Amino acid sequence: MKYHYDGIGLVIWSTWFFGFWAALSFTAHLFGLQHNLSDSPGVVFYIPFAFLDFFVGLFGAFFHGIGTLICLVSLFDAARHSTGFFINYFLATINCALLVIFFGYYSLLIYRKTPNGKLLAIREMIVQGDSITHLNLPRLNSNTGMTSTPPNHTMTGVSVFKTIQSPY
Repeated sequence: MKYHYDGIGLVIWSTWFFGFWAALSFTAHLFGLQHNLSDSPGVVFYIPFAFLDFFVGLFGAFFHGIGTLICLVSLFDAARHSTGFFINYFLATINCALLVIFFGYYSLLIYRKTPNGKLLAIREMIVQGDSITHLNLPRLNSNTGMTSTPPNHTMTGVSVFKTIQSPY
C-alpha cells in the first residue's frame, strides 16, 4: 500500500532504525556483552551499552515525537479518504506515541541512576535487569598516564569482576 503522505517515510525509518537498535541491545544484554569482555589482567574492553541506550533513547523519543505529530496530522486528513488509510494512521499514531513513552521513560530511568546527575557517568554504568552497577574505568592522569582504580562494585556481596594479580 502506497502511503499518502511524504512525512510517513520518517516514521517508517525511525521505527525500523530504533527497533533494530532495541533488538541489538537486548541481544547484547542476553549474552552479557555489557560487562568487561577482556580476559587479560589490567585490560578493559567494555562496550558502554547504558551510554548508547541513553542517547539512542533520547533520539528515539525525539524522532517518534515528530512521527506522532506527522501521523496525527495525517490521521485527520485520512478521514476524508478510505477507511484503510484512517486505520493505518490511527495505529501508527498509537505506535509512535507509545514508543515516545517507552524510549523517554527508559532514558529517564538511566539518567536517574547516574551518580550526582552527571551525564558522563552513564558510560560507566552496567544495566543488569532491574539493577545498575558502576564500573570503575581507568582515569587519565596528566602526570603519569593511565591509572586504574580497583573495581569495588558488588551486587549483594558478589563481585562483578574478578581481580587478577600479576605475578610480576
